[in-house]
Amino acid sequence: MEAAGSAHFWARRIRSLGHTVRLLPAHYVKPYVRRSKTDRADAGALIEAARCAENSRGTVKTVELNRFNPCIGLRSQWMSTRQRY
Repeated sequence: MEAAGSAHFWARRIRSLGHTVRLLPAHYVKPYVRRSKTDRADAGALIEAARCAENSRGTVKTVELNRFNPCIGLRSQWMSTRQRY
């Protein structure tokens, strides 16, 4: 599964059904897309990227961590504006 948008939600749902979930960062999958951006081309790229042993896999985030992520982004923005002046 490509780790984007709602991937962590769907990964938790699929894992609860008993399946094994592996998340791949989108920048690892992009080089394997050969044709235009379609679901079929994306699926083929995901398979090729998953076969490559060099690509690291992401972990599925918990609900609490997903809720906390906007706070981390706000803090880093605030820190960058403070450091400019």
